[in-house]
Amino acid sequence: MSALGGVLIYFLISAINNKKEEKEEKRTQDANELSDQGDKEFDNKNFANAIEYYSKALKINRYNISALEGIALTYHIMGNYETSKEFIREYQSLFPEKYQGSVTMAYLCGHFCFMEGDLEQSAKYKNRAIELASGIYKSELDRLNKFNLY
Repeated sequence: MSALGGVLIYFLISAINNKKEEKEEKRTQDANELSDQGDKEFDNKNFANAIEYYSKALKINRYNISALEGIALTYHIMGNYETSKEFIREYQSLFPEKYQGSVTMAYLCGHFCFMEGDLEQSAKYKNRAIELASGIYKSELDRLNKFNLY
């Protein structure tokens, strides 16, 4: 193969990889926009619509943390605890390193423990949520507290 042929192949492969990256970025952006719309619906207490948007976001990108947290919380608020737990388990399996760092997940796990009568574990999770929310995530905890789960 000539040097020119090698250069052409290199540029062709680079162009293909760039297209793949652009496509993936677009998918991520689309999923984020749907998740954001789900958050708006959630904040307006349009829970069925919120679930629809979160579900669409997860179909595009199952690794969308915001959509996973949102759908778990929404099902929980609606009283569909088993489905909420399924999404919490999915979150745990996809992001084991981030699970303990999520205000929403700590809050939900704390409330599940509370509902099951494990007040000690519930307090640990709630304190973790408060600890995480003491800084940048305070608005997230304020959002959760509007529902008076505890």
